[in-house]
Amino acid sequence: MERINAYSWIILAITISLYPPPAHACTCAAEPAIIEAAELAQIVFLGTPSTDIGDRLSSFFYRFRGQGRRLYQFSVAEPLKGKMTSTVNVVTGLGGGDCGLDLVRGTLYLIYAWRDQKTGLLYTDVCSRSNLAGVAVDEIKQLRAKRGKW
Repeated sequence: MERINAYSWIILAITISLYPPPAHACTCAAEPAIIEAAELAQIVFLGTPSTDIGDRLSSFFYRFRGQGRRLYQFSVAEPLKGKMTSTVNVVTGLGGGDCGLDLVRGTLYLIYAWRDQKTGLLYTDVCSRSNLAGVAVDEIKQLRAKRGKW
């Protein structure tokens, strides 16, 4: 009888571990206007992600549970708002349902980032208006016109 009970526990443990975590879709409020999004962000810049630094939260367990994060180092091509160095580290989700940006190294992006008060890290996501620079040409023109007036 104890042997059957042990097998039942093993089967239950395997079943639970294989059961996928609940899916969460990324839901953004209405996209903010360009100037409003820039005012909400601590920094706005054109930059290229050169390195996916990763971080402690990107372990297999967190990725499996949909809670991972990516930490990218950007080479800043043009600051549009805020003070920054030539490289900036920005955190985003893994992409998909967590609203993280799926960034491609070596590609130019327009990034709106805000600083988390608890961690001190800069964050961005798909809800912030961050996008490929080639898609945001008119947006970049508007931001350049406001540069220095924040």
